[in-house]
Amino acid sequence: MSRIPWVQVPEPTVEQMIAVLLSNMHQGDAARIDGRGGDGGRDVQIRTQESIRTFEIKSFTGRMTPSRRSKVQASLERAATLAPIDWTLLVPIDPNPKELEWFDWLRTRVPFPITWRGLTWLDMEFAQRPFIARYYLEDVKDEIIDLAKLLGQEKAVLAGGAPDAMERTRQLVERANDLDPFYKFRITSDGTETSIQIIPRYPGAERDRPITGGFQLEFPRDEAGLRAAEDFQRAIDFSTGYAVPEEYVKETSLDAPANLGG
Repeated sequence: MSRIPWVQVPEPTVEQMIAVLLSNMHQGDAARIDGRGGDGGRDVQIRTQESIRTFEIKSFTGRMTPSRRSKVQASLERAATLAPIDWTLLVPIDPNPKELEWFDWLRTRVPFPITWRGLTWLDMEFAQRPFIARYYLEDVKDEIIDLAKLLGQEKAVLAGGAPDAMERTRQLVERANDLDPFYKFRITSDGTETSIQIIPRYPGAERDRPITGGFQLEFPRDEAGLRAAEDFQRAIDFSTGYAVPEEYVKETSLDAPANLGG
């Protein structure tokens, strides 16, 4: 993944990317704030019982104009009402001397430390986690097709002996883990069967990118079908287990990371 073309990235995508970066860095403690009801001067926060850390994300590129400075100051003032232990501005701009002077002035306006994380810092952190930018900025369909081909070849993995098997498995894990910023993948194979374990990269990844599924059942109007429908309804009503006979399952679907569902 080359350097992120920040100028071309839509504002919502910038905010999502940086929020996911923070979640990966802080192991899920960073929670995204929905700004539709007013974000209170922070797009992301880390809250404990004793304190709150706040992060403001801006998609600005170029220079910090007077209008942009006013927006940042307004966000800082709103965040100050939360009495955070610190506040961080994340924006793909490295400050020039005048902008640093302005930011130093902002520091005198609040009783807690504030930090500017700019272009160089963001590029460095994303470079260490290339799967985030790939997920949001690149078309990974070709990668997914390649992964499927490699999985299909696992049945013949032992033809080249143990070293070949180990190398092929390493390629599978590396490719799968390069596709998704929310989950890691553990692949195991005995040469005839291959399985993929989906592991959250950080606590809360399941919330940020839930794995969902659905199914459609069709019960015929004969005696067996009506009995199966009654058994299924009873299982729902009383929260008990029930195995639906295969002939009554019309369709199932799974929305899983890296297009591993279907």
